[in-house]
Amino acid sequence: MFPLPNGETIPARRRKAAAEAEIVTVVTLPLSNRVIDYFGSDGGDWRARVNESLNLIVNRHQAREAKKRARLRARNSVRRRPPGART
Repeated sequence: MFPLPNGETIPARRRKAAAEAEIVTVVTLPLSNRVIDYFGSDGGDWRARVNESLNLIVNRHQAREAKKRARLRARNSVRRRPPGART
């Protein structure tokens, strides 16, 4: 578990999102009532939960993109080998 400044803890696999969340930029963002109701229904700081959810989505997307780039690099390295070369 990883402790946050407010005393909460999060699982180790989500440490990066919490570490990056320390730098905050205040923005005005229109959200649907459905989203606000969902995150606000538990009480507490619903804005932090929205931010955490968005961080998880960004991390997942970046991991997928990195995996895709690695797959393309591997495929391209196979194609660049001279004819007749063995692995």
